[in-house]
Amino acid sequence: MDPKKFLLAHGEKLVVALVVIIAGWMVYATISDESTQFSYADQVSDDFSAITRAENMVKPPVFRDPAPIPDYIERRFDVELDIADLPQWIVSHP
Repeated sequence: MDPKKFLLAHGEKLVVALVVIIAGWMVYATISDESTQFSYADQVSDDFSAITRAENMVKPPVFRDPAPIPDYIERRFDVELDIADLPQWIVSHP
């Protein structure tokens, strides 16, 4: 059989099979690796103790005084506008 015709007909299937085999091997290698295994009970107790320590170190928040925004707005809008200085198409209805 001609290799060119064979690769044209089945090359994609071979590449997909190779990718599946490599991916399966990587998953198996990761699962069976001893360095990735750990004890869940020890991990959970360590996590809870870290959370408890963090909760005990929390200080109450110190808030700044709010900005006097209502006073600022009141002063800004207390200014009287001179309508004569504005273009008439802005202040008068047609």
